Amino acid sequence: MDNEYYVTTIPGSTSLISALQLSGLPINNFAFYGFVPKPKSKKKQFFMKIKDVGLTGIIFVSALNLENTIENIVDVFGEKNIAICKELTKLNEKVFRGNAKKLLRFIQQKKISLKGEYTVVIEGKTKEAPKKINNDIKMQLNKLIKKYNLTEAVKIVHSLTSISKKEIYKMAIKLKND
Repeated sequence: MDNEYYVTTIPGSTSLISALQLSGLPINNFAFYGFVPKPKSKKKQFFMKIKDVGLTGIIFVSALNLENTIENIVDVFGEKNIAICKELTKLNEKVFRGNAKKLLRFIQQKKISLKGEYTVVIEGKTKEAPKKINNDIKMQLNKLIKKYNLTEAVKIVHSLTSISKKEIYKMAIKLKND
């Protein structure tokens, strides 16, 4: 419940889609990983693998393993945003959203009941803040303009940086005319 509005979803064939819809996290690219392995030695490996994938991740967690699972998420992902979805599409449905450390504290303070079925959604990699065109990028762009046409040079620089094509194109025209 956020801002006094209760939002839910219509039950479907799986809690995956419901959890994604209610998570408030990006859902354009996601992966389902099933249940987290129970042996402690395999849990950390499991989370290290999914961290590198970078997609929004969905896992199933039993009530008995929820606290330990969120501890592992904090260890591997740090301040990553997650959603803990409890008893989706049932009478006692609850969704807890926030960074993993905060939600772990809620569990430890008994603000999140450890009963029921849980679907946890983990935020994927977030884009870095757009970079600005610095002197190194200008030099590389200048070299690329001499070797490729303007459009190709812009595409190459854009694929290697998070700078907008529009900004790169403006700089490329300026460099070409100098």
